[in-house]
Amino acid sequence: MQLRRLPNLNQLRAFEAAARNESFKDAAEELHVTHAAISHQIKALEEDLGTQLFHRRARGVALMGEAAALARDLTETLNRMNDAVRRFTAQGMAGTLHITSAPFFANRLVIPRLPEFHALYPDLTIKLDLTRSVLNFRKENVDAGLRHGNGTWPGLTAKPIYMDTLTPMASPARLGDRPLPLSPDEIVKMPLARVMSEDADWNMWFDAVGYTPPEDITIIGYSDRGLSHDMAQSGLGAALIDTKISVPDIARGWLKRLHPASITSGNGMFLVYPETDFPDPRVLAFGAWLDSVVNA
Repeated sequence: MQLRRLPNLNQLRAFEAAARNESFKDAAEELHVTHAAISHQIKALEEDLGTQLFHRRARGVALMGEAAALARDLTETLNRMNDAVRRFTAQGMAGTLHITSAPFFANRLVIPRLPEFHALYPDLTIKLDLTRSVLNFRKENVDAGLRHGNGTWPGLTAKPIYMDTLTPMASPARLGDRPLPLSPDEIVKMPLARVMSEDADWNMWFDAVGYTPPEDITIIGYSDRGLSHDMAQSGLGAALIDTKISVPDIARGWLKRLHPASITSGNGMFLVYPETDFPDPRVLAFGAWLDSVVNA
């Protein structure tokens, strides 16, 4: 068997990216390293090969002679390697993935987009179990969950999808002809919805806008964010609603933002799954896809 004598693979990647982009700067951005790191890798490769690979110019670089052929061969080889890894990874992207989620989040941000995921992974089916209950992953037939909170759950890995950005919203029917934005004094005269597990949120918002509310304000407690959201949407009052979760309702004209100020509460939506050194690649693919579409 013939032994391979290869230069450092990081050096080859740096050279190929610089040759393809005709720029050390663009190669550095593509590979997420510094311009100096690319220069160092290519200089080391030139020393190893015993020849200069680039003309250095004020604007960009140009390949020397036979270096162009080396660059073409490396591009073809790296593309084949990339295709091989994708084919190998795709072998595991099949079957059914059981994911639990609160109906409120799933109905607004997940279910409408699932056809996009299935187009990317046609052999992988997502089965959403819609429940408000916190399931025990060790006892239930569930691969992952979408859970709202601060990201700290013993025994679970929590990958953030987004962190809450809360701002007051209400139904257009509640507002009537009043022009927006409303002042804090106008907002506080409405019945205000709060989630009982997040009862400090309104105080945080009032502090953020430098407003001291009167003692006789009406704040109605709800057991979850979905009910608080529905209270505002139905025209009964105002609620602090996340700017991402409200996107479809604002687009349909069901909610309006009352004031430009917003707060972050430290809570958010997370993809969670049991701690393991070898997480299911299907779960990771679903999480990466959901992150990309929600935060687009």
